[in-house]
Amino acid sequence: MRWALALVACFAVAGAADTFDFMDGNGPVEAYRHANGGGWVAATARVGKHAFVGEHALVYGKAEVVGQARIVDEARAYGRCKIGGSAKVLANAQVFDRAVVKDKALVADAAWVFDDASIGGDASVHGSAKVHGRAKVMGSSVVTGKATVSGKARLEGFARVGGNAVVDDRVRISGLVKVDGAAKVTGDAVISDYAVVCASAVVSGRAQVGDNAAVAGTAEIGGKAVVKGKACVGARSFMEGVVSEQHLECVEALKNRKKDSGVTQQKAVYREIIK
Repeated sequence: MRWALALVACFAVAGAADTFDFMDGNGPVEAYRHANGGGWVAATARVGKHAFVGEHALVYGKAEVVGQARIVDEARAYGRCKIGGSAKVLANAQVFDRAVVKDKALVADAAWVFDDASIGGDASVHGSAKVHGRAKVMGSSVVTGKATVSGKARLEGFARVGGNAVVDDRVRISGLVKVDGAAKVTGDAVISDYAVVCASAVVSGRAQVGDNAAVAGTAEIGGKAVVKGKACVGARSFMEGVVSEQHLECVEALKNRKKDSGVTQQKAVYREIIK
C-alpha cells in the first residue's frame, strides 16, 4: 500500500511539472522558475544554484549559466552557450549558439554574442553590437554601437570598436586603440598602441597601424603597409608602404589634394615616399 501511494505521489509530481514556451519554435517545454531570481529555465538547460536568473530573463536549450553569473532584465541565454564567472547579461542582450561569456565580462543593451565567440576579462559588448564567428573580446575591450567583430578577430587591452565599424578575419587589436565610424579592418591587419582608425577608412592585408598613428577619411591601407609614429593618413589616400612621423607633412599634403587628382597619382607619390 505504501509503495502504491509513493508511486501515485511520484506521478502526481511529474504530472505537475511546469511548462513554458520560450518562443523558439519548440512550443511549451518542461521548465521551472529558478530559485535565485525567478526567471524561467528549461529543464534541458543547466543553471547553478549561485547563478542569478531575473524574473523576466530566459535560459533554455542546452545553455549553461554557472558560478556567480547573472542573467537579468529580458536577456536570453540559449543554444549551447556557456556563461560563468561573474559575467552579466543584461537588458535585451542575447548569448547563444556555442558562445562563451566569462570572468567579469558584460553583454548588455541589444547586443548579440553568438557562434563560437568568446567574451572575457572585463570586456563589454553593448549597444546593438554583434560579436560572432570565433572572435575573442578580452581584457577591458569594448564593442559598442552597431559595430561587428567576427571571424577570428581578437581584441585585447583597452581597445574600443564602435559606430558601424567592422572587424573581421584574423585581425589583432590591442592597446588603447579606437576603431570607429564606418571603418573596416580585415585580413591579418594589426592595430596597436594608441592608434585610431575611423570615418570610412579601410585597413586590410597584413597592414600594421601603431604608435599614435591615425587612419581616417576614405583612406585605404593594405598589403604589408606600416603606419606608425604620429602619422595621419586621410582623404582618399592609398598606400602599401611605410608612413611614419617624418612623412606627416607629405601625407597632410595628400589630404588637401583636389578630388580630381585621382588615387593613381596618390599611389605614385607614396611609392616615392617609401623608396
